[in-house]
Amino acid sequence: MSKHPPLRLSSKNHCFYKRMLALWVVLLALGVPRFAYAYIDPATTTYLIQIATAIIITVGVSFTIVLYRFRMLFTKLWVRLSSLATRRTRPAEETSSGSTKSKLSDIKERACDSGVEHYTEEGSAVPPSKAYGFAYQDAKKRAELKQAFEALEQQGLAPDESKSFNQVVPRARQEASTLKERWADASYDSRSFRHRLGLAALINASLIFTVIIFGPLEMFAGSRVELPFDLVDFLPSLALFAVGLFVVLTGALALLRGRLYNTVLCIITGLLLACYIQALFFNGIIGELTGDSIPWHEYGTATLVNLGIWIAIVVGVLVVHFLSPKAWQYVTVFVGSLIIATQMVGLLSVSEELTKVRPLGERSLVLTSEGMLELSSQKNIVVFLLDTLDGHLINDVRKIEPHFFDELEGFTEFDDNITRYIVTMPSVAYSFTGMKLEDDLPISDADFLNRAFDQRIFIDDLVTAGWNTKLYLSEGYDYASKVLLQGRASNLRDTSQHKGTSIQNLGSSFTLIKRLTVLSMYRHAPIGLKPAFWMSSAEVSQAMINRHSFTSDYQKDFMNDLLTEGLSADIAEPVFVYLHLDGPHRPHYLDASGFSVEGNTDLVVETQGCFSIIYEYIRQLKELGIYDDTCIIITGDHGNHRQSTIALFYKPVDSSLEPLAVSTAPVDDSHLVPTLLEQAGVSSSVMAAEGFSYSQVSPENTPLRERILMQRDPAGMMSSYTTYEIRGRAANLDNWQLLD
Repeated sequence: MSKHPPLRLSSKNHCFYKRMLALWVVLLALGVPRFAYAYIDPATTTYLIQIATAIIITVGVSFTIVLYRFRMLFTKLWVRLSSLATRRTRPAEETSSGSTKSKLSDIKERACDSGVEHYTEEGSAVPPSKAYGFAYQDAKKRAELKQAFEALEQQGLAPDESKSFNQVVPRARQEASTLKERWADASYDSRSFRHRLGLAALINASLIFTVIIFGPLEMFAGSRVELPFDLVDFLPSLALFAVGLFVVLTGALALLRGRLYNTVLCIITGLLLACYIQALFFNGIIGELTGDSIPWHEYGTATLVNLGIWIAIVVGVLVVHFLSPKAWQYVTVFVGSLIIATQMVGLLSVSEELTKVRPLGERSLVLTSEGMLELSSQKNIVVFLLDTLDGHLINDVRKIEPHFFDELEGFTEFDDNITRYIVTMPSVAYSFTGMKLEDDLPISDADFLNRAFDQRIFIDDLVTAGWNTKLYLSEGYDYASKVLLQGRASNLRDTSQHKGTSIQNLGSSFTLIKRLTVLSMYRHAPIGLKPAFWMSSAEVSQAMINRHSFTSDYQKDFMNDLLTEGLSADIAEPVFVYLHLDGPHRPHYLDASGFSVEGNTDLVVETQGCFSIIYEYIRQLKELGIYDDTCIIITGDHGNHRQSTIALFYKPVDSSLEPLAVSTAPVDDSHLVPTLLEQAGVSSSVMAAEGFSYSQVSPENTPLRERILMQRDPAGMMSSYTTYEIRGRAANLDNWQLLD
């Protein structure tokens, strides 16, 4: 046979390939862009790859299991049909001649079908060591069955003695008639304790990891800036709590047997899957947990649909167990393992935020509540910032008590006041510094707050002029770094040399874990049960705050301190006090007289309680004889709605005890700092000092007012905004113009 000649390139082809190679070199050298026109965050890319990989693996494994189950189903069906055909065509004489042997085989076959034991071959008196699934038969049951078969082989078994089969089969297969027998039937289990313990451990580990570990850690990573503690402050206690709970639940479940064990494990598996799906897909309609109460009555349809989904998931797991206990075991192992693996990937994606440690100064500095009741005998400026002091609330209080605000002698009420923003962050920082958030988008809360305070502000000019400045602010909302308050807040203390005892720290840690767990259960619970786990997000940070630290919920203790300790006027230098209180912000825990109560009141009652505290403060100022020398401003940082006006009451120094006056001047929070500097008699060139004071504002000299609505991106960054222009009175919504 002739061989093919070797392949060779002709000179013409050789020249062609040379030209093509040269052309590609030129294109690659000149055609590759030198700049990247798009950028994807590597962390985002990695997370997307992990999600895609998890989906591919899940679909692949699920598809394989489905194919395997179909194959086994058809195989069993073919065996059953073949067995039925064989029985029908078996000769009668063969059956009668081997009655004893066939009857014995029939007993073994029926025992096999009953789920008691599998036998290797017909006629074998010794059962195998491995039973159905991967559970081992109890040695006592095997011995009883073997003894019964041996007795039958020795005595023979006539065709009319077939009813004696019920004497051979274990009691768990007999019809239970008494309560004791029913309990024995329900608790009968051929699986070993080790096997039951393994399944219970996996499902409980997945459930506890989801609710007790992953939920709190993910929330901690997402709110890292607002929380004044680090992971090391509570992780040991969290791990101890999770392990203890795991041991108790797993041990209790593993002690169950039979159908009771299977039912409880099915329910736990269904709840685990439902919790995971709830947190992943069904919480979007509720929105962020900001501390505001949620109108649950508006979610009636969603609650029913959500409850139906939960029931369907739990019932689905029970149905899988009913159809195929073996497939149910595989599904249980798969679901528990997959949820743990997926959430581990999620924790790895936020590991940088989890392990970030605050600088030493942030950990040791504490903005205390000290000196709050200590004022100057010379001159004072006091600002009461009541969170969410909506202008509509003032009207609602007046409808109930028309003369409620008559005690504000020497005050002027500005009924056309607004704030630039509708949330605490950045509203307070803007009024303090004049920095606008929308000028630096996209930006995180911490970055904006640090930029706002990392410049000269009016407080610096007050300190330079000899004022004692006390700032009672909310960390994470009003400011982000206590280091930037050094030299500005006289109530800032360094506690690096005064640490609490280990018992106090442990108690605070477990209090924090309790509140984090409640929030995690709120996140994973169905909509109908969420109200039972609702709590203010501020309670989490307060759990680990030094007991001397100031928090806005001091409001609930304010009246008691005023009545027991009282105000004093022993400080020689003038005093400036900026006091940020909860105000009528939800939850409501004040009664109309200003005292803390159990349970929840309403907006109007809480507003009355806040002003009752201020009235007691004013009464004591008058007793000390320093009321005339004190400037008081009562206002809010935002309202309840995007087009709300904000209450504002202003009393300048040396004002007479005239009845409350009302001004219709169009003012906003940009006039706060000019007013404070005017009252202090201090000049300043800072950004926030530009503009007019309250007393200088008139409809003719007021610049155009704006209301900014901020939007966050999925990463939590402030990324975009919408602007309303207000031309005329803000109470008239026709004067609000929405800009692009």
